Amino acid sequence: MARSPGLLSWPLLPLPQPCPLLLLPVSEHPLPLLLSQVYFQPQYHAEMCFLSWFCGNQLPANKRFQITWFVSWNPCPDCVAKVTEFLAEHPNVTLTISAARLYYYWGKDWRRALRRLHQAGARVKIMDYEGERRRGQGSVSGRNSMRDGWICNAMAGGVPGQPAGAGPALTTTDSQETKPGRAGPGSGESLTASLLFVSEFAYCWENFVYNEGQSFMPWDKFDDNYAFLHCKLKEILRNPMKAMYPHTFYFHFENLQKAYGRNETWLCFAVEIIKQHSTVSWKTGVFRNQVDPETHCHAERCFLSWFCDNTLSPKKNYQVTWYISWSPCPECAGEVAEFLATHSNVKLTIYTARLYYFWDTDYQEGLRSLSEEGASVEIMGYEDFKYCWENFVCDDGEPFKPWKGINTNFRFLERRLWKILQ
Repeated sequence: MARSPGLLSWPLLPLPQPCPLLLLPVSEHPLPLLLSQVYFQPQYHAEMCFLSWFCGNQLPANKRFQITWFVSWNPCPDCVAKVTEFLAEHPNVTLTISAARLYYYWGKDWRRALRRLHQAGARVKIMDYEGERRRGQGSVSGRNSMRDGWICNAMAGGVPGQPAGAGPALTTTDSQETKPGRAGPGSGESLTASLLFVSEFAYCWENFVYNEGQSFMPWDKFDDNYAFLHCKLKEILRNPMKAMYPHTFYFHFENLQKAYGRNETWLCFAVEIIKQHSTVSWKTGVFRNQVDPETHCHAERCFLSWFCDNTLSPKKNYQVTWYISWSPCPECAGEVAEFLATHSNVKLTIYTARLYYFWDTDYQEGLRSLSEEGASVEIMGYEDFKYCWENFVCDDGEPFKPWKGINTNFRFLERRLWKILQ
């Protein structure tokens, strides 16, 4: 049954309606369009239908996959529990969820569910109209009725060695094809599909709707509703997480010399109050990049914003310690250095798992500017990784398991940093 163009006219209403729809980008092969029907049975929700389909494909574990969902409603708490479990069991999968609306955003359980997705490594954002980078061109897929909601399953890229038309296409980011970096999430630059700057709504219209050649037209109050939902989501996710999941830590903090596919930064922090000759532990938490069309806020900026708004007092002296997966980019290094220059009551120590573009003079200068303003910049060693594991990871009592080359890579990065700071 063909889908009429009007079905994608999702008003960005703040009030909920039980109609979740999930859309994913298609590059080469169409994938099923899923509609969930039975709201009170989570196993039939669109998100669960996708996970069942995805796991049934027995995809290669040695490839990394980028999945993007365009959903009419954000997932319910029951689905979030299954999605986080899925991400923990599939460390080779990265998930981006772009929601048209927020379901019960005022409810404690629903807000906690959004934070849980974020904590599990999923990227959660509001569907935008101004546009951001999208990959390739897609085609409209079939439709299956499954719940009072829609889910269009498709993923860009292709599985190496699979002939065209042989099966679903997924974004793969394996080490021969991707470059190291800490750009915004979902920025696998190695894909052969073309990069387009398009609205996410227009992208869905063009790729998942039988639009009969009609152009996408935004509805009334589109911008106002987007701004409202964007602010609500930002409010929900702005506070630091308590901890991260083990697979997130092992993937993002591994001190590889060439860290392919690590396109975001995770920052674990400890804030202590200095009293005379001792320190008193005060607050700890975890930040990660907030990547949305407006702010593209790196983890360092997220911390500074939170610290200045909620914690900083001119009457107290602070010792701040960061354990960060990537060293700061030049822009963040400059902002942090400026912050330290104007806040003499804050001492900062940065332990970094990896050096970001350590061969680039701008990045080197950024690290030197931090050092010149009194920040101590060091490379994370075994004891630092172990400390992070025990204090910032939901480890369920499991001990830290060092990876192969952890000490060799530490010595390599330490020499590089020493040369930069001389």
